Amino acid sequence: MATLLNERNAMLGAIAHDIKTYVQRLKLRLDLLDDPNQVQKAAHDLDAMNKLLEDSLLIAVHANPLNSKETVDLFSVVSHEVEAARLVGGDVILHRLGTGPLLVAGDYLGLSRALSNILGNALRYGGKVRVWVQRNGDMIEIVIDDDGPGIPIADRRAVFTAFHRTESSRNRSTGGTGLGVAIALGIIERQHGGSIEIADAPGGGARLRILCPAKSMPPA
Repeated sequence: MATLLNERNAMLGAIAHDIKTYVQRLKLRLDLLDDPNQVQKAAHDLDAMNKLLEDSLLIAVHANPLNSKETVDLFSVVSHEVEAARLVGGDVILHRLGTGPLLVAGDYLGLSRALSNILGNALRYGGKVRVWVQRNGDMIEIVIDDDGPGIPIADRRAVFTAFHRTESSRNRSTGGTGLGVAIALGIIERQHGGSIEIADAPGGGARLRILCPAKSMPPA
């Protein structure tokens, strides 16, 4: 119980610190809102505040199991998030291996958020990202490779901890809040009965391997 309380307090403290930073920036810009550049910066700060709060709430929400599940085409989810990443300049290559449906039972929006977080993290640390999706036995497998510096073995467990960053030199403007992968793990593991593994990509960089149970199809 003490450990849980300490983690909660640490999370609340980090959230409060970040929100305070954005609020201070907005207050300083209030007198300058006739400047279009300042309006744009203020809007960016508001978006960042909203994302921070949303991510923090998602950690609590995704700690609980899904109440209901739908049939989700996992390749469709991955394709959508790859296209979204490309639209903002991400260098992502997508491969579909094999044939047949890639269906899982779960929550489309949650799976979309998990993939978005993992792809965003891969693009943040590596310039080029490659994605493979395939059926692997009774699981649907997604492999995401980047060409960044990789993740040391000693850090791989900690990567899934909220507010952890693999490089202490990265600040919040470049490294994010550290919530993304923790949220993705909650969605994949706790809500969908899957797993996320970290390894070395064959050409250097990090490899994240996501496994989700394939949906059983009724006999024809």
